[in-house]
Amino acid sequence: MKIIRRGDLEKAEICEGDHTLIIAASGVGQKTCAQERITEEHFRGGDTIIICPNAKNNVEGGFCQFPITAKYHLKQLKYQQEKPQQIPIKYYHPYTPNFPTKKIYNCNIFTLDIKNLDRFTNSFIFESTTETTSISILNNAITKLKNNEGIVDLLREIQIKSKSKFKKQDFVFEGVPTSININTILNRYSIFKYNPVFMPSNFGYNLDMLKILRDNKHYHVFDNRFINDSKLKDLTTLYILNEIRKLKPKIKNNVVVVLDELKSFCPNNAMHEYKKILNRLIAELISTLRSLGISFISSSQIYGDIDQSVAQSFNELLIGKTSALRDLYEISRVVGLDSSARKEIMELDYNEFILLSNEAFREMTPLTIHLPRHAHQEQGQVFDRMCEQYCPDKMKSHKDIIKNITKLWKEQLKSSKKEDTTKN
Repeated sequence: MKIIRRGDLEKAEICEGDHTLIIAASGVGQKTCAQERITEEHFRGGDTIIICPNAKNNVEGGFCQFPITAKYHLKQLKYQQEKPQQIPIKYYHPYTPNFPTKKIYNCNIFTLDIKNLDRFTNSFIFESTTETTSISILNNAITKLKNNEGIVDLLREIQIKSKSKFKKQDFVFEGVPTSININTILNRYSIFKYNPVFMPSNFGYNLDMLKILRDNKHYHVFDNRFINDSKLKDLTTLYILNEIRKLKPKIKNNVVVVLDELKSFCPNNAMHEYKKILNRLIAELISTLRSLGISFISSSQIYGDIDQSVAQSFNELLIGKTSALRDLYEISRVVGLDSSARKEIMELDYNEFILLSNEAFREMTPLTIHLPRHAHQEQGQVFDRMCEQYCPDKMKSHKDIIKNITKLWKEQLKSSKKEDTTKN
């Protein structure tokens, strides 16, 4: 993001590859509105928009398709000399047996390609950034999977391999799984026992991320609110981000990733080990995305609530009004703010922000960010109810798709047991 001066006026211009973190107090919607306006500017410029699941489970990114009804919003748009607009969305959710049978907004239910599990995602599953023997054995086995083989085939082959005899050179190259390795792998992969989201490469419902990245005519809103395992929720988001990293060189569109409520996804002083590993992986991933020219937009109420390695991976910092004095001191430690600068931040008006940078100190001139031209989630609004009101023709039951995927999964299990019986 750069500042353009036109006489006495200043305008912030968004740059490709900007990684912007927005910090502002809650309760007034200003940080989310700023995030939405910046995202909208990218969309108008022809960028592909990927909105990651919201930790609040309220599908906030999907409200852009509804008409604006709030009086303050309509009044502000008139002041901005802009007209209300609606943005079309495509809605996605990973397969889970817990998916509701009632009618909801038309959803692209997807599974994930098991062959796309790599050292990056398996480090999260195993909660280790060290290349352990178990991870190495698993990664080697995944690369040798056939397109029609899934998790049950993968685990069966590893178990069979542990009982086989190998030449010395094979032992050195691949490693023979021990009972400890197998138990470790089975334990870590038990996360998929009741939520079998990973399927063979030729599975018809696998997520086509390349097709999505080439579509810049919609907001692509991802959700995971019906998955009941918090680690699996984070894994599906990590998988999507990792796929964007791998596929970006194949597309011409610029890509913008939006991840609201960053403190919930990457918390500081995380209690669970998998969250600690996630923080390290996301910090690395954000830096890689920036080097590929992918923009990343996120927000939080408190800067200090975000894991510091993740927060400091952002190169742009937009600070709105806040009364959290301790948080201002934390920000000052990173970007260098004196007492007068901190006072100025505390006195900011609604939708006023000061642009800072982790790389260089910026001039302390407040910027007023316009409200988005599309609808924003207002207090008390629920996505599903809004869909019933404004998109009744797009409401449908997804039970047939869920039943079909569940049936195919059970057939994989049945086929695996039959093959084991034959071999024994």
